[in-house]
Amino acid sequence: MKKRQIIPVQIEGFQSDLVERLFSSLNVVSDEGSWVGTRPALTTIKAAVAGETGVFGMASYAGSLYVHTGLDVYKENTRIYAGTSPSTFCDFAEVNNLLFMSPAGNGVAVQVWDGSSNRQTTAESSAGYPLKAATICQHRGILWVANTGEADGVHETRLRWSAFAEPENFTPWGAGNYQNYEDIGSLTDPILRIVSFKNNLII
Repeated sequence: MKKRQIIPVQIEGFQSDLVERLFSSLNVVSDEGSWVGTRPALTTIKAAVAGETGVFGMASYAGSLYVHTGLDVYKENTRIYAGTSPSTFCDFAEVNNLLFMSPAGNGVAVQVWDGSSNRQTTAESSAGYPLKAATICQHRGILWVANTGEADGVHETRLRWSAFAEPENFTPWGAGNYQNYEDIGSLTDPILRIVSFKNNLII
């Protein structure tokens, strides 16, 4: 029988406030074919991504705006990640003052931005195999990833989680060294997104 990791639900104060921070710092309306922005960052981004296909993800981190264009990730007018595999969305998750990104689905390793440089995460789904996931989020001090690409293939229904406050430590942890993943629901029904909302992780 597979053992399940017990998540410390008593921890308080680690819910995501990304949406609140993002929309309290921006004044933007966007519809098909047009942008309206009142902040300088938006004007800068509009110029930077003018030749791109659109915006498929957005985050606020350390006072700057980050966007995913379906292929690349920009910090305002600077490209910080040059993609080679298109994706229809990109999740961002801030944990321990690092910005984690899933810019190309479960075929590319999760990326980490520290405010000045980008790198591939040191987290692994198995020994020697980097963590790859289509969707990620921060919830209660833990980095969660789902719909993963692993050494033995793609696991579209798999949910993995880091150690608390150690977003690049995905080795089994806790009493009994319990397993740090769970396959959710039907194997034919992939996980599309995971979202932190108040005390709940929505899958």
